[in-house]
Amino acid sequence: MLYVAIIVVVFLVLLISKCVIVVPEGNAFVIERLGRYDRTLPPGLHVIPPFTDRVAFRYSVLPREETISDQCVTLDNVPVRVTSVLRAQIRDARQAAYATANAADSIVTLVRTHQRQSIGQRSWDDLRQYPRELESAVVSAAAGPAGEMGVTILALDVKNLERVE
Repeated sequence: MLYVAIIVVVFLVLLISKCVIVVPEGNAFVIERLGRYDRTLPPGLHVIPPFTDRVAFRYSVLPREETISDQCVTLDNVPVRVTSVLRAQIRDARQAAYATANAADSIVTLVRTHQRQSIGQRSWDDLRQYPRELESAVVSAAAGPAGEMGVTILALDVKNLERVE
């Protein structure tokens, strides 16, 4: 009889631990019910059904910085190395979860692609004199696809732009 009581208590503790979820501040959890999107949990204490619902994705919704370093060729065939800092933030956890396999990597790839394309359309002298135009062109080109992934691009700062010999 004592063993049955111990087993029941252990089962209840495990059941309660699966039901109660604490979402930390600055995070959002995507909940799936039987494999389909159900809801997004904001920060706080939540109770979910134990066997039908599960936490499928966990995202930090705080702004994040990523350094991007790349080697490109300008319109006048000058090889350049550009180092920039990308600031982005997940705005919609549901879109970030289901639009792409990894939202953070996809945004970096997207910005890197648009940065290379923008550098390829400008001359070396134009890049050196007007780096802010490069930043705004990349952000405006990448903002639409990033928005479809649930991510907002906050800023792109070109930190270093040098000619490669």
